[in-house]
Amino acid sequence: MDHCIGDKIVNSSNLKMANIIEINLQEEKIKIQYSDGLSEWVAPNKVTNLLIDEEDHKGYFIQD
Repeated sequence: MDHCIGDKIVNSSNLKMANIIEINLQEEKIKIQYSDGLSEWVAPNKVTNLLIDEEDHKGYFIQD
C-alpha cells in the first residue's frame, strides 16, 4: 500500500480533502478523517495524495 498514516489526500468520490488516520492491511482499507471531524473507511484506490506547492510563485501557474 502506498499510503501512510498522516498523509493528506483527496477522496476521489467527493473531492474532499482529508488525512489518513488508520490503515487496515487485512481488509485493504484506509480510514480517512475530514476537517469537519467526520471519518470513513475507503478503498486505497479511491484516494489520491494531495500535492501542495508551498513556494511563492507570485500568482503564476506551473504548467506541464
